[in-house]
Amino acid sequence: MAGRQQTVTPDGTAHVFIGDSHLFAVQDALAARPDLAGQVEIIQLRDGSVSPPIMKSDTGDKILNPLITARMERFADRPVRVHAAFRGNDHNALSLVQHARPFDFVLEPGDLVEIEDGVELLPRDAVEAALFMASRRVFRLLSHLSAALPENATLDILEPPPPVRSEAHLRANPGVFDAEFAAHGIGPWPLRLKIWQLYCRMLQDHAAEHALGYVATPTTALDGPGLLKPGFWAADPTHTNADYGVHLLDWLISADDTREGTYG
Repeated sequence: MAGRQQTVTPDGTAHVFIGDSHLFAVQDALAARPDLAGQVEIIQLRDGSVSPPIMKSDTGDKILNPLITARMERFADRPVRVHAAFRGNDHNALSLVQHARPFDFVLEPGDLVEIEDGVELLPRDAVEAALFMASRRVFRLLSHLSAALPENATLDILEPPPPVRSEAHLRANPGVFDAEFAAHGIGPWPLRLKIWQLYCRMLQDHAAEHALGYVATPTTALDGPGLLKPGFWAADPTHTNADYGVHLLDWLISADDTREGTYG
């Protein structure tokens, strides 16, 4: 679905979502929630309508595609919250498939990590550096989007969904990872969870450094350890379903009066 929808929440705030495949759940939610039809603006980078998102100006400077700016400016008569969900699978690229050289790391000083035979303990800094290298485009996009925000808009980073715990679900719904799962196996869920948490902390640090908001995954969508609840799994290894999209939309709208800080 490539459409252009608007959200007008009870306090008049409009919501604009911009990003990649993690927004498919929000788009699917619109079909499940006809009461929101015509109320949500989604700028989907995967549909080609605003491609490329970063382009050169007449002076040769890199700028946000003016088509994106125009989509945000259509809400000039009300406050706007822009939710950025760029990429969001860089942590999965590092952890979803069992690595050729299995590894682990300590997320917090003092944490106890039980290392199995054949598993290499890496410094946290090394894992963080690998995540940063993989996600540089995310931070470039955030920088250009922030610079182009209309005066009536604020920008949030929308946290990518946490990992799925069940190996059975992942093997039954491998998506593009079918051959890799068969050849190498699936990364252990505790490692996948830690790498997701580390990635989210990088996004939180960026938000704090640049005075952006940060929208954390609603706690109601998490299981005990902090992974995604089964009811929100999509039929692939890394995304959420329409039920999660509905849950997120409802929760964001209800959180409008607590705009400052971190949600979730």
